[in-house]
Amino acid sequence: TTKTRLPSRSLGKYPQVSNMGGGTTVFVGNIPYDTTEDQLKEIFGQVGNVTSIRLVYDRSTGKPQGYGFCEFEDPEMAASALRNLNGADIQGRKLRLDLADNDTHNSGPGGVGGPGGPGGGMGGGGGGGG
Repeated sequence: TTKTRLPSRSLGKYPQVSNMGGGTTVFVGNIPYDTTEDQLKEIFGQVGNVTSIRLVYDRSTGKPQGYGFCEFEDPEMAASALRNLNGADIQGRKLRLDLADNDTHNSGPGGVGGPGGPGGGMGGGGGGGG
């Protein structure tokens, strides 16, 4: 069982769900590298029903990057996680939580600010004609 110490004070940063856009996915940063998805699910389950946990891994090494996403059943549970677990101490590291932008982790290349897109792409364009 992972030892979790919740912050002693309410941060008050997320007082109303209506200001959060109704999101159910929370970005979780500063995760200890040896923490498992099951351990995180146990921790986040203290504040609400978790529907999924996704840790992010380095493609080349397969090692955890120290952040991930936790999806809750509804926006109120996500808001509760933000209020109660932001700053929680896990193995000597304080978790950093924020509401995730659902478009950020669902879009692939060609998304906002990414390569590709209409008339875009990387390296060279239209080519030929004469």
